[in-house]
Amino acid sequence: MACLPVVEGWDGNGIKHRQSLAKGEGEKEWIPASAAMTFTVSDKVGNDEMWVERRREDARSKTTAQKRWPWTGRVWVMSLVLLFPSLDGRSEQVPQEKIAVGVFTAEREANGLPKGWQPLTFRKIKSYTQYRVVQDGGRFVVRAEARAAASMLYRKIDATTQTHPILRWSWKVENLLQKSDPTQKSGDDYPARVYVTFQDRTGINYIWESRFPVGRVVPNPYTDDVQMFIVESGPKRLGEWVDETRNLYEDYKRAFGREPSPLLAISLMTDTDNTGESAVAYYADITLSRH
Repeated sequence: MACLPVVEGWDGNGIKHRQSLAKGEGEKEWIPASAAMTFTVSDKVGNDEMWVERRREDARSKTTAQKRWPWTGRVWVMSLVLLFPSLDGRSEQVPQEKIAVGVFTAEREANGLPKGWQPLTFRKIKSYTQYRVVQDGGRFVVRAEARAAASMLYRKIDATTQTHPILRWSWKVENLLQKSDPTQKSGDDYPARVYVTFQDRTGINYIWESRFPVGRVVPNPYTDDVQMFIVESGPKRLGEWVDETRNLYEDYKRAFGREPSPLLAISLMTDTDNTGESAVAYYADITLSRH
């Protein structure tokens, strides 16, 4: 899945800044108040790790620091340095009943993607899944189409499963993949998946599989830090909207045997780069709630 490194730097006044880079974006210049900083994401892989360089350059000195984030083959677990405010003191606040993660409208970003969502592409995958907002059955939804392609659509989340354990969404799949197999790297493709990532670099995938039975939990073939829950399987419900409800808190404890860390992001992913096939899926009405 995904890796979203965040690099830090200091300007000429000694003020710390943070800049997030999508993996594969390469070198990118960012100009804070008074000093030029260059952040470089390299493609060097050593022991399945991605190196992210953090540089500060000014007239007096030039220093380089390095920090690692895990990069496990094609499963990029989101490992953000926190962009969110501290969670300390959250218990003193009354959390809202429901968080509208993906209740889509006609409002779009400049790139045509749904408001508040961002794409994530991967350097070694040259063909990307196409995501766009469309109307289906009188509501706005996200349509995803992959032709031997892979990329993600993600939204950062500031919440915990202790306060908002219930994840709901709707999805519709047009076709299955003939070569998908959640136990093999070569078959780690699905017409639809909802990917939940946590701040401790773990993740849960809810997937629509072709043959494996509903209810099975499978470690991702690239990393045990991601566990995949098969919530739909086979052709019976193809072409129709299916509503899903999951208790994220309980699913996490089942998958990892411990309390979950705070949520980091929720992503949509339709991918077919390993199998070389094609798939079309739709996503809608994604919410987190207390009950």
